[in-house]
Amino acid sequence: MKKILLTAALALMFSPLLFSFDWGGNISNYSYVTSEDDSYDQVNKLSLWGAHSFDDFTYLTGQGSAGYAKDDYDILVDLDYLYFDKSIPEIFGESSALSFRIGRFFQSEFTRKVFAHRADGFVLNLGIPLGNFHLSSGYTGLLLKPVTDLNTTAADLADDDDDDIYLAPKKLVSVIGFDFIDILPGQKLSLSGVSVFDLRTEDLIEDGDTKAEATSDGNTGGKLNTFYIGTGLGGGITSSLFYDTFGYVQLGKTLTLVDDTDYKDESILAFLGGASFSWFNKQLLYSKATASFIYASGDEDASSVYEGNTEDSSTTFVPVTGSSTGFIFDPSLSNIMVAGLEYSIKPFANSKGAISNLQTALMANMYFKATKGAISETVFIKDSDKKFLGTEIDLGINFRPFSDFGIGFKGGVYIPPSGSDSLIDDPEYGGSVNASFSF
Repeated sequence: MKKILLTAALALMFSPLLFSFDWGGNISNYSYVTSEDDSYDQVNKLSLWGAHSFDDFTYLTGQGSAGYAKDDYDILVDLDYLYFDKSIPEIFGESSALSFRIGRFFQSEFTRKVFAHRADGFVLNLGIPLGNFHLSSGYTGLLLKPVTDLNTTAADLADDDDDDIYLAPKKLVSVIGFDFIDILPGQKLSLSGVSVFDLRTEDLIEDGDTKAEATSDGNTGGKLNTFYIGTGLGGGITSSLFYDTFGYVQLGKTLTLVDDTDYKDESILAFLGGASFSWFNKQLLYSKATASFIYASGDEDASSVYEGNTEDSSTTFVPVTGSSTGFIFDPSLSNIMVAGLEYSIKPFANSKGAISNLQTALMANMYFKATKGAISETVFIKDSDKKFLGTEIDLGINFRPFSDFGIGFKGGVYIPPSGSDSLIDDPEYGGSVNASFSF
């Protein structure tokens, strides 16, 4: 009898925890094939997540996964995220709220083109009638290397090729920002600052070292401590026409090989900017058309976008994390200009059933070098005066027949420029399938 009473008491004690716990999972597959050397890649991933609410304003959330990537790893078990959330409503009055998150989670600045990545750290958000304040800081050195995209120096690239190194580059990335909501009717003004401190301590080339010394010691690169200051403005022009603009200035110091003999830290003054205009018409089968342009500065004397400066200050923009600029041809946002057009539509939007969710999109990009210096894609000769880098045209189809299952198909062609500035002679074709099932 006592055992029965004790069991009942424990059940009553822990029942609130059980009822406030939720869990689920996801199975995904991404398969990609390209005509370049008939290459094929596949990524499979199983994820399991759990979430517990202590009360209406306090949560603990986590997700782990096991994955396989044909070209990168056999089996990789990872802690995708694990974080604690706390919200305090009406902290400074009726129209204010404070939220705090600590742990491993996704962090970014407002464009996601300078920094957008998982990190271990914290974020603080404060909402007031004027707008939203944001402060975050995260460390990347405990993330697993195969599932990160944080290479900004020659030393980072060397570690990426070293199979005995398992963790990502050691960087401390902090973001501060403020979004002014309705600074004008329907307009949002964003201000942002990003700082990156390279915490690497071993095998470094330092200011004053000679090339001979660095080669003898086996050192491959230096540190890149850098700062970004940005702003953006966007909103509606009419009920169906919208715009978005942004700009960043990059400051800091980068390792420079002067006269191919001596290393010296030189200053950075680089720029990133972009604009897009979108038209949306729900009545016309959810049609959306977007024209966009993005510019990332380069340096004429740079031999590489990774510590490739050879004289004076560097003007090559180097983002903290990668940002996709294309499906087949995908140069990083360094010494590049991209002009794009996209049109999407739901051709069966007026039909009944799941088929109404099918969406198609046609995309076209034209690529140019900002200067004759190097870009991230080494198939182009860095000193060529020809700046046109080619055109890519893609077609995508996305379909979600059920709320927990979705599938997407994409195909495209990259047409390189003619002439000696490209080491690619023929068009390259690519296709992918992306499927996801949640439970």
